[in-house]
Amino acid sequence: MEQSHNKRSKKRRRENIKGAIGDQKKHRDETKTTTGLHIPSIVKVTNELSNVDFLELSSEFPEFKEEWEKLKSRQKEKSRQQSSSSSFGSNVDFHFNLALSRAILDKYFQLNLKSLPEGYLCPPIPNRLNYVLWMKQLLKESSSTEYFTKPRPIFRKGVDLGTGASCIYPLLLSTDTFTDGQEWKFIGTDIDEKAIQSAKENIVANGLETIIKVVKVLPTPDGGGSRTLIRNDEDTIITTPINTAMMEGSQFCNQIDFFLTNPPFYSTDNEATNVRSGDDRERTSMTSNESVYPGGEIGFALDMIYDSYRYQDKCTWFSLMLSKKSSLRFLQKEVEKILGLGRGSVRIAEFSQGQMVRWGLAWTFLSPCITSPAMQMEGGVCFQVKVETNDKDAAVAEVSARIKVFAKELKFLCLKCEEVSSSEILLSEQKQDVQDTRKDFEAQTTVCLMLKTSLSIKDDYTFVDVYPQLFSSRHDTAKLQKLEAMLVGEVQRSNRRWKRLQKKNEVK
Repeated sequence: MEQSHNKRSKKRRRENIKGAIGDQKKHRDETKTTTGLHIPSIVKVTNELSNVDFLELSSEFPEFKEEWEKLKSRQKEKSRQQSSSSSFGSNVDFHFNLALSRAILDKYFQLNLKSLPEGYLCPPIPNRLNYVLWMKQLLKESSSTEYFTKPRPIFRKGVDLGTGASCIYPLLLSTDTFTDGQEWKFIGTDIDEKAIQSAKENIVANGLETIIKVVKVLPTPDGGGSRTLIRNDEDTIITTPINTAMMEGSQFCNQIDFFLTNPPFYSTDNEATNVRSGDDRERTSMTSNESVYPGGEIGFALDMIYDSYRYQDKCTWFSLMLSKKSSLRFLQKEVEKILGLGRGSVRIAEFSQGQMVRWGLAWTFLSPCITSPAMQMEGGVCFQVKVETNDKDAAVAEVSARIKVFAKELKFLCLKCEEVSSSEILLSEQKQDVQDTRKDFEAQTTVCLMLKTSLSIKDDYTFVDVYPQLFSSRHDTAKLQKLEAMLVGEVQRSNRRWKRLQKKNEVK
């Protein structure tokens, strides 16, 4: 039966999921309304695979049809026993998830998930696809001068830490959805021999032996093995995820584009097997190796953060997918604190798919441009300056002069004023001397000011419209709001200081 189904798959035309990829949404959270200068809301990444038609899948894939019918029977029987409606999710089991994943991979990606031992994690494909799409976007940014001063070329090599029995990330990454027809190479690492054998079966089943390799690495016994930025004991084996991957794939990892991973959620076996609170759904099938790591997902991430400093010249992006928003917020601060990286070098995302929400965290050691879109603030105030002249050029020159004086006299930030053109001025923060071995991108604020004169000139006055775009690696919006308010008051001459001077002049 499996052979005949594979033959039909080869004959069937490739399903077009470009619509889903093309409609990938990176949008702002519209449920929140934020006024004034602020950091943009978290980027959301989604795709159309959450709208898969089960009826359509069941008509094409007998295995899925069978498991779906079993699920509905379980749901009906449980509802009868409870004398109340039983939810769909509480009746999902490993076999249904496996049949669904196989059907989606076959229909939309022409991939064959041949092997997945029971008890191992069966990956939700739409969720994993979001991570793949996000990584594709990150690589576009890191190879662009719009985002970084010295963009890095794409080497077309990536590493999946803890690839699992499915080998799902390398499989998805090998498709045109990610590669756009270019030749890529991937390595997947794991500590579980059975998972590695299963992953290899899936690689062979898809004819990807020359593209994907899986290697066994040493486990991390107690966590925190890399909690130092610079090590003097080079002979000591550090068995943290990145370090073991670099040891096993040293030649391959000489220059790579990314590390990605879906780290273990839990810190102990007991935590991983506790009954869910709040509903009657079973915990997702996972082995101890897949679900437990010293310190849980935060411990795994911290080991990655410290190891990334050591390998910053060998890898462009270090990334992971997190199960808790609280973990994301904590680790984002740790990346900035430990590595000295700001908003231009750190990315966060929300992977929203149906009712499942996960969060992405990624960082790079490339130096961001001072006007990188990743550092742009939202909600800046545009303002108008009234200048006593009927000469438009003279009015613009006057406003420019006021901005230069403002930059020179500002106390809490050291701003360099650069006149890009007669109508564009750039104020960029000057870095202080850094007494540290780390790169320091944190002290970086830029204000790009566009000056435009109004068409109307009234009573020998010209009105100059000032359009500020503020870019900052900082998360301290209070300082940025202070900067904005002072800029408006000084250039308009509408603050207390100028009002007092005006009164003095009127008295004279």
